[in-house]
Amino acid sequence: MIIIETINKTRTGFSIAILILIALVFIFRVGSFLDDQSYIFYQSYAADILVPIAAYFMLCMNDHQFYFIINGT
Repeated sequence: MIIIETINKTRTGFSIAILILIALVFIFRVGSFLDDQSYIFYQSYAADILVPIAAYFMLCMNDHQFYFIINGT
């Protein structure tokens, strides 16, 4: 039981760190520091890639509650 709790705490900590990192990318507008072509690429695709990643890590934090979503059963 201790191993499962440690894994869950590690998974939750890692997920929260990823979510905070993604939030900081949007809060500090990282794209504004890029040059013209990179800025357009960033503005076009950043949210399309980062938001689903954030949703995945949010589901991973609660995998014991949403077991059927993650495993498809």
